[in-house]
Amino acid sequence: LAWQVQVGPDPAFFADLVEVRDFIEPRAAEIAAERATPEERATLMRLQEEMEAADVDAAASMRVDLALHAAILRATHNGLLAQMTEAIITALGASPVSAFRGSGGPESTNRAHRLVVEAIERADPAGARESMEALIALTAREAGRVTTATDVDGRSATGRNT
Repeated sequence: LAWQVQVGPDPAFFADLVEVRDFIEPRAAEIAAERATPEERATLMRLQEEMEAADVDAAASMRVDLALHAAILRATHNGLLAQMTEAIITALGASPVSAFRGSGGPESTNRAHRLVVEAIERADPAGARESMEALIALTAREAGRVTTATDVDGRSATGRNT
């Protein structure tokens, strides 16, 4: 996966990444809402606040964004998922910074992340799942905007069926 970070945006890679995120992250957010410790919930809120504070620095915001996603995955307390976290975060790191920022500016992505974090904080599994689904949809649209050779779900450039 690390090579993907160096070669830049590839529509097929992003389409695969969106699928994997869709498989894993909504359920992980749901489980994190059920299992996160008070300390993990506090860490998620701190990371959210750091991401919002870094909104003028896209690279710093992206680093905190990745840390936030890793913390959500770890808060599931699933040993196998914990082992997969590094691979997932490396794949997310291959996304262009602009996909993390959103066409609505940092406010749109910050708000989407905040909804996930707040649902986990209030132990709302359904809210966490739904918020994460919305966040992934937002970033998928942004990745599609960045890699203009793709359609909405990123599959047209690959020749694969949706």
